[in-house]
Amino acid sequence: MKLPIKRISTALFLFCFTLLSLSLALTQRQKRIQELQHEVAVTLKLIQVYVTDKKGNPVVDLKKEDFIIHDNGKEKPITEFERHILSFPSIEEKVQPEIIQESKLPAPRELINRKFFLFFDFAYNNPQGILKAKKAALHFIDTKLQPLDEVGVLSYSAIKSLKLHMNLTTDHERVRKVVESFGLKDIHGQADGSYKESLLQAANFALKMKDLAKALGYIPGNKHIILFSSGIPYSMIYRQFISPEESMTRLRYEDMLTELAASNSMIYTLNTEALETVEDLRTRGVFTMQTISSSTGGKYFGNINIYEKHLEKIQNLTGCYYILGYYINEKWDGKYHKIKVKVNIPDCEVHAQKGYFNPKPFSEYSKTEKMLHLVNLALEEKPFFMAPIRFSLTALPCLVKGKPNLALFSKISEGKIQEFSGKNVEIVTIIFDKEDNIVKTKRDEKDFSKLPIGNIYYSTLLPLDSGEYKCRIVIRNLETGRGAVASSSVEVLKSPDSGIQLYSPLLLKPEKNAYYLKKPSSAYSFDSSQYSPLIEELTRRANRIWAVVRCSFSGIQQPNIQLTANLIHLIADTNRTIPVIISTLNRYQEDDTEIFLIELQTEELQSGEYSLNFSAEDMYTQSQSQVNTTFKVK
Repeated sequence: MKLPIKRISTALFLFCFTLLSLSLALTQRQKRIQELQHEVAVTLKLIQVYVTDKKGNPVVDLKKEDFIIHDNGKEKPITEFERHILSFPSIEEKVQPEIIQESKLPAPRELINRKFFLFFDFAYNNPQGILKAKKAALHFIDTKLQPLDEVGVLSYSAIKSLKLHMNLTTDHERVRKVVESFGLKDIHGQADGSYKESLLQAANFALKMKDLAKALGYIPGNKHIILFSSGIPYSMIYRQFISPEESMTRLRYEDMLTELAASNSMIYTLNTEALETVEDLRTRGVFTMQTISSSTGGKYFGNINIYEKHLEKIQNLTGCYYILGYYINEKWDGKYHKIKVKVNIPDCEVHAQKGYFNPKPFSEYSKTEKMLHLVNLALEEKPFFMAPIRFSLTALPCLVKGKPNLALFSKISEGKIQEFSGKNVEIVTIIFDKEDNIVKTKRDEKDFSKLPIGNIYYSTLLPLDSGEYKCRIVIRNLETGRGAVASSSVEVLKSPDSGIQLYSPLLLKPEKNAYYLKKPSSAYSFDSSQYSPLIEELTRRANRIWAVVRCSFSGIQQPNIQLTANLIHLIADTNRTIPVIISTLNRYQEDDTEIFLIELQTEELQSGEYSLNFSAEDMYTQSQSQVNTTFKVK
């Protein structure tokens, strides 16, 4: 299946990417105890549970033996147990966060941050409801959030569909500004029209929410969604005698409920409908909102006019919780497991996820899931799907025709390539800015089934504005999902207003007839039949290094640029300078850039890390520039 990576900035992919990128700083206990691989037979399942009494107050003194878990009807022994109690702004006496461990866990665990999404439904709402929802959300931000709580903002409308306005963040002031920007202009996204059109809009809402659930499912822990809505009318989903169109809408809605429950996303619905103006229950969304809350382990709240009371209950429900763990035999069949959590204490109500999906073979992934898989490979140190192969990457900023660019060179060592080779293999380059937003992508597809034995190289050139970036190259078998990832960070500089500017050199080493998946970037031209990029380590006792050096100039008509170099062995106690003889093998001008192919002769290099420093000077203007790079000798 070919993914439209060239259009990777579509709303769905960006939405899924943004959600996945939120969980980069997770603790080890929040990740799976074992990496998700086909050969894994047993894994630990963690369930986050909330327990309240008849009045809706949290029950905070339960023990492990008070809980019972059934997985697909079978009782499971609870092997892990934790109790978490958070302090609230509404409580005068400040209580320190409490973690009580009743069983020995593999490693110490940090308190899990609460995660909230404020979800504004503009499709099933009214002007008065939107204003009340905005007021309630601001009250929640101002009075209920703790400093470490992560908050995001979502909306849905018939025109703009599902939209992520703000990533999960602890910057609550930024979230507040987003919420403040909502107003009556957003009511234009209402779902209206004929009954048939309304059915299609309801089905589309269910599909988009299902995609949201898939994305949320890869963020560990519980996600609390506070949904401000009047709900899809009951008659569109649960009418007794239904047409084929209504049957399709109901099926999609029930699929959505299953996916949301499996993603550990608890939905707390606040009804924004003007209740006094509506009498026929069939035209109201009360029952559908109650269903989405109960199916996900959340709670339905009625009249939004008493939102302070409702939000206080949400605060209590989400502030005190238990972590229960049990082991399962994991199968790659994609089947759904129902979970039932009970307590043997009378008059208690349990709120927990209703189930989960087993992993499934990559060939059965949907288009959305394959996008999520790709981003998860690119971002996570330990992806949820399977551990990727790691390979090396160097990122070199440069100026090409007066505009900043980024040249990427990667190497897959001999032996690694066989682990994910196949006929249908894609190579995806993804560039993130410092806020983890996607700014550039590039995709190639290759046949890896007949690659020669030896090292494999890949390079690409991308135009980029100046700034700091994270670079990822993902190579993925489109039949098995097996992948490899290379990563690097780089700063792209602005072009000089005047004078000269040296850019990071591409170091080379002798290697005859190396195999390149793509012709090396013309920005760093060299004879690929004789040399290869020095991306990993140099062989011990080498005494020569080659390099392609780019030096741009501005405001100089006929530059006469002279290069010098020095080499330093970075030793723990004292750094040692090593004599270098520099020879220019080739030199040519390309627009506003002078390009040098040089050879550096040194003494035999010993094991360790080295710093190679280049200096350039224009002999006419005395403009100078320096740059340095490091490499290792094994």
